[in-house]
Amino acid sequence: MVELPYDVWIRIAQFLPRETLISLPDLLGKNVNEALRDEAKKAKYQVLCVERKALKMSDQDSPRLVRSIVMSEPWQIPSESPARSRLERICHKIRQRLDPGYFINQEEHRTRRLLQADLKSVTEMVKEFNNATEYHFTCNAFHPFLLPILRILKDRLVILVMKVSLEILDADIAGVDLPKLQFLGIHLETGEYRTEDINQRLDSLLVFINNLRDTLRSLSISCTSSSRFLRLQYLFQRLEDFPHLHGISLCIPFDGGHLTPINDFERFVKNHRSTLQCLELKTASCTVNVPSQAWIMDILSHMYQLPFPCLRELTIALRPLKADLSIFYHFLSANAPTLDTIKLTDRLLRFEDVEAILIRLTRSRLQRLCLTVQFLTPKLLNLLAIRTPHTVFLGLAFDGISPDEGYLSVSDKWQKNEVSQFSDALINHPALQCWGLQHIALRGRSAHIPAEYWLRNMESKLVESIPALRCVSEYSA
Repeated sequence: MVELPYDVWIRIAQFLPRETLISLPDLLGKNVNEALRDEAKKAKYQVLCVERKALKMSDQDSPRLVRSIVMSEPWQIPSESPARSRLERICHKIRQRLDPGYFINQEEHRTRRLLQADLKSVTEMVKEFNNATEYHFTCNAFHPFLLPILRILKDRLVILVMKVSLEILDADIAGVDLPKLQFLGIHLETGEYRTEDINQRLDSLLVFINNLRDTLRSLSISCTSSSRFLRLQYLFQRLEDFPHLHGISLCIPFDGGHLTPINDFERFVKNHRSTLQCLELKTASCTVNVPSQAWIMDILSHMYQLPFPCLRELTIALRPLKADLSIFYHFLSANAPTLDTIKLTDRLLRFEDVEAILIRLTRSRLQRLCLTVQFLTPKLLNLLAIRTPHTVFLGLAFDGISPDEGYLSVSDKWQKNEVSQFSDALINHPALQCWGLQHIALRGRSAHIPAEYWLRNMESKLVESIPALRCVSEYSA
């Protein structure tokens, strides 16, 4: 048996899913190839989730492999074990008689002591991550850890994603200097606090963001309906201009109440349109049944006549669901020459909707396209092959699947026979043979059968019909 060179195995490892790669040393033991073992170690430690139960790394080489630090799970301080001996129980009862708040005070003191010890252990561990450039801090319960770790990583941090509660805003986040930060993602959690209280605390966040003026390239702001009285116009009204900003992302509940009025956000986008390469306007769900406002279409209506000379990536939630798409079509037509990535969410698009969108993209060389459609049909794929011949990635979420002979109603749940009929009908569309598509990701939203079955059933037919295709996978929208 011929032994493959080390670099060939490295290349093979690039095609393995991360979970599979990490599991290889445990599955194969000493039989695993040296290159695969090295790549498995890199994959395991490249993104490190910091947890209380694992504050030490067993491998001495591991710290240098860490690129991203993630703190997302609640930091659980274990409960104190009950008194075991009779003497201990008697002593506790006497102390409680003398001081009714004894147990509460003792527990608070114990929690602070353990938390301080944990903080020391975490900071000592993070100091060893000399190559870490990303920090994902997405749990409110962690707020004592945020600032100390930021100060350790400040001279090398490039990406920061954090969930910001009012407790964090009360801390001295304005005093943190991150001279190399380029990508900032902020998810605001303000709960039931009133607008006035929120705005007072947002000032420290504003100072922190505005201090990134010379390095920031991408800014993402999001919130959910749990932040009832948050009004983001206060934030966008006071944000400075960032000369190197290439990406703006906003995700708020679809009713648009967190961004009323839209003028300040609109001004912020317009001020950066000369450098903007990526624009994302997305929606989250609401906790109550409220009508969806046309805030996204209102924003686009004021901008489609302005040039965005560098815009390459566009993600848009097509809300309200029954709104006329004329404004969106105008914006798409105006920016088609520079666009290479488009993702459209929230609305189930009919065949004629997709056709109308693609007509506006005749001047573009689209590389990546993601859509949610009513029906996946060979006719739809044929249209995409003709209109977007340069697309290398296609992501499709769909409710129904059908051959060209007829459509299923949206309420019907598709079964195995629809999958087979769809696959067999692909051969009738020769345009697919010339399509440059390399990766297609599919997600059936109302299937009665497991994704593994229908993906496996479709894969051979799709690869046969689209010779350039290299990968068929499940779409994670």
